[in-house]
Amino acid sequence: FPTQWGMQNTGQVVNGTPGAPGADVRARAAWHVTTGSASTVVAVLDSGVDAHPEFAARMLPGWNVPAGTADTGDQCGSHGTHVAGIAAAGGNDGSGVAGMDWHARILPVTVLSGCTGYASWLADGLVWAADHGATVMNLSLQYSAGPQYLRDAVTYARTRGAVVVAAAGNTGASGLAWPAAWPEGVAVGALDPADGVPGFSAIGPELDVRSEE
Repeated sequence: FPTQWGMQNTGQVVNGTPGAPGADVRARAAWHVTTGSASTVVAVLDSGVDAHPEFAARMLPGWNVPAGTADTGDQCGSHGTHVAGIAAAGGNDGSGVAGMDWHARILPVTVLSGCTGYASWLADGLVWAADHGATVMNLSLQYSAGPQYLRDAVTYARTRGAVVVAAAGNTGASGLAWPAAWPEGVAVGALDPADGVPGFSAIGPELDVRSEE
């Protein structure tokens, strides 16, 4: 936890970079209110999610859109697994890292083949997750174009009561990628430990939140 400056930034040096005290998501204050709930179902639409000990007991059966199977093991290193841990790794347990919600259930939805995929796969994954009880959709991926089919899927997820959270993209000053560029979702960019904007992180008027990278 002391290295998780995004959760609590005391000015600690992480990877050689000193932080700016208070440049964090106020996680400790939030945890005094609640450490999460099993009623929250976070759909991780990504490269798959491995059954990591930090959250394996809270994983729900998912779906692999490209393969048309229930095999949702991570296909891109540990990208999707890392994302799931940020959202929902257990906290205050003496191991690993702390996620934001220590009790949320994870619904893995593979929408990539390896590390790449079509926007239509993400759209199909959003519909599947919405129909299987997801209350939060996490989209830590980006596309250079925004087809209507994908936007319709984002809208469908919203009508089913889900919050759709999308990465702004690694496009820098070139503007937000899709689906983050659409107003139906929450577009999240990045900050560094010193409370600055990394050069890779997308910027633009559609940006809703900057979070710690």
